[in-house]
Amino acid sequence: MTPRARTLSLALGTGIAAAALHLVILRNGIWFTPDSWAYWEGSVSILRGEGYQWFHGSPVQRWPPLFSCYLAAWQWLLGVSGETLRVAMVVSTGVGATIWVVFLSATMRPGRVTAWCCVFLIAMFAQVTRHLMAESLTMIFLPVLLLLSVHASEASTRPRFMTLSLLAALVCAMLLLTKLVCASFACAVVVSSVLNRSMGRGTRVAACALFAIVALAPALIAKFTLATEWIYPVGVGVAKHGPVEYLFQIARGFGDRFAPAPLGVVVWLFVAAVGVSRLTPDPGRARVRICVAFCVLTTIVMYAMFNLTWIFAELKGRFLYFVPLLTGATILMVVHTIANTRLRAVLIVLIVALPVGKTIKYVIKGRAPATTMSDEKALESHFIRARFTIDPSYTASPPRLRDDGKLLVSTPGADWVETQMRAK
Repeated sequence: MTPRARTLSLALGTGIAAAALHLVILRNGIWFTPDSWAYWEGSVSILRGEGYQWFHGSPVQRWPPLFSCYLAAWQWLLGVSGETLRVAMVVSTGVGATIWVVFLSATMRPGRVTAWCCVFLIAMFAQVTRHLMAESLTMIFLPVLLLLSVHASEASTRPRFMTLSLLAALVCAMLLLTKLVCASFACAVVVSSVLNRSMGRGTRVAACALFAIVALAPALIAKFTLATEWIYPVGVGVAKHGPVEYLFQIARGFGDRFAPAPLGVVVWLFVAAVGVSRLTPDPGRARVRICVAFCVLTTIVMYAMFNLTWIFAELKGRFLYFVPLLTGATILMVVHTIANTRLRAVLIVLIVALPVGKTIKYVIKGRAPATTMSDEKALESHFIRARFTIDPSYTASPPRLRDDGKLLVSTPGADWVETQMRAK
């Protein structure tokens, strides 16, 4: 089997396995967060030709529309139901895992995609998409952006460099239309421009200017077309948490993927240190160093954004999920180069054990645990059963709990919004 055929088979196998596992985890239903309600209600409104708005008529604020458009497309094909949402999330999981294998194989040379690396990716993707969240799309676009940035850093001619920068800008535009915090990913192009010393300063400045225009234009057009306000309060002192607390959140977010807190932080630092030690001056590792620089710069930019903006969520988990994913996958790709067999075994166990263990737990239970409230309270209003339909009269009566299976849930758009769910 040729290397290309091997990579393709591994990518497809990983994607199919991740999708199948995710389908089993979501067999009973899917969790909704405040963000999920925004995306889902916006998608149904788009499907009905009512614009990007909540069910009660107000425009959806601060949630860009691309993920809602993605959900609307699936609901147009298969109907508005919990089953359709499961299909949308499962497909995004499979596509995302496939693209990440291709990206890693093309980037992390002379490393190779190993079976342990695929197992790690399957487990990580089965967890990141356990809620109805836009991260399922960002995890598809991000490796494409990184791959384009890596190739742009190696471009030897001006046309190729500008073309790759333009393509990266288009991908970043998709990211900005998915989540606003993806603005921090723009540093990927900065990294590629700075590291490509074969291009003149004027060319690099032009590439950055082109990137800014192309990446921002679709988001600005969508903002003014939909007449929505996407920017959170900005300024010194408006952040929900302090600078030190955000640092602790980042550390916990990285470590929680490898071991329970506070041990997880120590484990992640150990894994990351071993990874950095493997980044020798070998030219084949230059791409890995670019990805490391991307992770560092993106984390710094996102940390600054959270300190200067009021954002309800904590700075961990889904916002920086790609960092432990990229860290773990990279180590597993070069672990075969470590001569010490005991160290190899320890690294594999530290990286793979917890993600796989959590995924097995979710598979057995048929859902992931609630993240912000007790399971009992969350199941009442934020766990959408696998089968439900929409009652067209969802605004016709005051909110109340009913005996016919309809749920009344609290959403960001209003104190109470009837979401016309009926479990079958």
